[in-house]
Amino acid sequence: MLDSVDRFGERTVAPWRLRPAVDLAATYASWAGEGAAIWFGWGALRLAIDQRIEPGSAWVTAGGLAATLGLESAAVNVGLKGLVRRPRPVAQARSGRDFRTTSFPSGHAASSFAAATFLGRGGEWAPLLGVAVTVTTSRVVLGVHHLSDVVAGAVGGGGFGLLGRSGDRSLDQAAPSGLTGPGARQSSVQAQRRTGSVTRRLWTIAHAASGHAGGGQGQLELMIDLAYAAVVLNDPGMADEVAHLEHMNDLVQSMREVCILACRRSTEAESMASVLQVISAIEGIANAAIDITRIVTHRLGIPPELIADLSNAEEVSHRVWVRDNSHMARRPLAALELPVATGMRVMAIRRDRSWITDIGGDEILLPGDVLFVHGSPAGLVRLYDWRRRPPGAARPGKRRVR
Repeated sequence: MLDSVDRFGERTVAPWRLRPAVDLAATYASWAGEGAAIWFGWGALRLAIDQRIEPGSAWVTAGGLAATLGLESAAVNVGLKGLVRRPRPVAQARSGRDFRTTSFPSGHAASSFAAATFLGRGGEWAPLLGVAVTVTTSRVVLGVHHLSDVVAGAVGGGGFGLLGRSGDRSLDQAAPSGLTGPGARQSSVQAQRRTGSVTRRLWTIAHAASGHAGGGQGQLELMIDLAYAAVVLNDPGMADEVAHLEHMNDLVQSMREVCILACRRSTEAESMASVLQVISAIEGIANAAIDITRIVTHRLGIPPELIADLSNAEEVSHRVWVRDNSHMARRPLAALELPVATGMRVMAIRRDRSWITDIGGDEILLPGDVLFVHGSPAGLVRLYDWRRRPPGAARPGKRRVR
């Protein structure tokens, strides 16, 4: 079924890819949808305009948009993508970098339709829908998603947008019964400000779980990768690393507490019920990763067929220690150029009992750091060989200038 849909999509967009103007427009549209940038910009513009008219309502809408996109990111980019793991139609983006996430469903489509559904009001519906369709279609035109990926993302994103709107509508009924005139207005604005603060806090916690902000590796995705690596390598130490990440339960508990604080009326409780279901799904994914590692820690035994199947994966995860005498120690991560030198990319760094999951290039590697890397099996061999090079050695394929 999905193959038929995808073949139809390829036949439809193939002629358009030959047109430079269409290709350029798709490139810019895809870039605008990266990290939901265009939708946060639209929300900021709405906030600037509406704040002059109804400040309380404006902040509640902005906070609701942030919470909607944050929860959508956690569910799509970590939950569904981490479970389905469908390969991309192409191996690399046009920039030459590896994709950070898998193909199904499309995160661009999900965030676009979540934001468009949440923000759509009256005359804004048409332009919002037009932008959402443009961003979504660009992913198929550029060949980085199948048609079924973007359709699933659009449907799921629309559902999150409706969820966010239900919470936003409940604020219209926030004034206590019996209050009219200025008293009712003041009470409604206070409720809107309180809920706006709550939704902003929910958004922050959801981003910590998903890693969506800044393109960082989400803690849930990291737990799943390490759990499968522990099974493939039959490595109890790798399984223990997953257990160290189980403080995900603290994030889940914080999200539940925020939801409880937000509910002071029955209408607010109804709007938070679906949010709690998403939080339960996040907790279930984290618990499933721990259950996978118990295959190793409890020595339950792994069927040879399963090991053979998992060993054929195109990419693997592993951990590498930074030794005191290693040329990796006390150097910025970007200066090592690991993706170029070895084909492996760093997903996270464990430093003592703390974790760095939002990986940039400015982190200084210290002796004792544990790097969690992801890439091809051949790249892992190159990484271990390169790690043993003496301090000051040039990376493979790079000659020193005399």
